[in-house]
Amino acid sequence: MKKTNKTIQLLLAATAVWGLSACGGGGSSSSSVTDSDGDGFYDAIDPAPHDASNPGDFSSPEKILANPLMQTALLAAQSHGVAVRADLGHTPPNLTGYYRQDDAVGRVVATSTGIDAGHATAGSESRVSTQGESYESTSVSFTGGSPISFSFTKGAMLRGEGSNFTTYTPYKATCTEGGANYATYGIKVSSATQDGAGWISQANSALIRLTSTGTLTPACDARLIGHAAANWAVYLAAPARKIIDVTDLAYMCVDGGNAYAPTESWKSDGKSCSCTTDYTVECK
Repeated sequence: MKKTNKTIQLLLAATAVWGLSACGGGGSSSSSVTDSDGDGFYDAIDPAPHDASNPGDFSSPEKILANPLMQTALLAAQSHGVAVRADLGHTPPNLTGYYRQDDAVGRVVATSTGIDAGHATAGSESRVSTQGESYESTSVSFTGGSPISFSFTKGAMLRGEGSNFTTYTPYKATCTEGGANYATYGIKVSSATQDGAGWISQANSALIRLTSTGTLTPACDARLIGHAAANWAVYLAAPARKIIDVTDLAYMCVDGGNAYAPTESWKSDGKSCSCTTDYTVECK
């Protein structure tokens, strides 16, 4: 699929429900969540899996909030009228289910470079699983009527009380545009509210970038919110509608009562099935 410049800009500005959506954003569907050095970044998305100082200790929401760069991002959000709550309660709502966010409804509010402020975010379809204070999601992002990326979020921390909650998500985002292999590592804090119908609203986010690896290309630079020089970004996500019937999903791979993203596989009627990178179900 050929990506337009607009699509490339949207790619890392997309939101998977209230979490990061990016190629490589959460590893793969089979990634382990083993965190060998205990820094909060599980091994598959850690720039140095056995060095707790790289990128730093982000093993709890409290430590994430204490990080000076995150404090800067949260203050920037507040100054732009964006309330990113730092919920720390231990009774968050159950968010398990399927969700859809509309295309070009969310927007980037501010970045440390001033680039991309006001830019729209792509839509997404997501499968979310929460258990206690653990959060995982599988998502497909889309814009202009076509899917553009898929992502898996693992190792995220969920805190909250009642209908309010905050996710604390370590991430790795990898750009492969033009044969590059440029990865950025960071943390995203997102707060939102679940209503009585299970919809997610008031989803506000602050994101920080901590380090990067690989060679930056102009195409990859254009792909990043605020470009690679930006070390923080603030954005508003579109409301996430709870999906009860998975046949209402247009971009994830739907089979039976379940939906999947590319690279995932499963058994169906005795056959081995997978979701292809063309976003179609293939069974053999």
